[in-house]
Amino acid sequence: MSTDPVLGGFAKAWRHGALVKGRPVLAEEINVRTLSAKISALREETKLPIIFLVPLDDASDIADGVLCMAGVEIARASTDDQSGPLVETDFSGDAVLAVEGLKVPDTVWRTIEQENGLEVDGEEDIYLAAGGWSDVRLELDGEEAYQVTSGDFAALVRISADLSRGGRIKVTYA
Repeated sequence: MSTDPVLGGFAKAWRHGALVKGRPVLAEEINVRTLSAKISALREETKLPIIFLVPLDDASDIADGVLCMAGVEIARASTDDQSGPLVETDFSGDAVLAVEGLKVPDTVWRTIEQENGLEVDGEEDIYLAAGGWSDVRLELDGEEAYQVTSGDFAALVRISADLSRGGRIKVTYA
């Protein structure tokens, strides 16, 4: 499983899905290696599990811009070269409560915009997002509640459902 703070864009054919307290980010181009170093530094500085999801296998494929996701990780499911075609992870309601009232520091958004040339957009909220080339599903109470797929302009969706009982993230190929 990938532990990199940037999920997707490295041209490794890995698949990622995450539940994130954060904001959408518009990217017209991304240097994922530089961004990964900056996000790692932000993780150290803020002591928060900040992640950035790029909904493409290869970030050099960005043509007309893509909507990415940045914020504090609640839960993630990631594949790598040793994983099978489907990866699942459960998350608890306590994990959601731990970040629900949290405000991501403004320094995070400024760093993403000013140092990486990306445009932070939208409201800070809880989202399901895809990274890499992925189909991501969120199950609540054993039923599929949300789905996002890489390759769409916006491979993320704001979550309005009650997450207090936890749930499951499932990731497979898009």
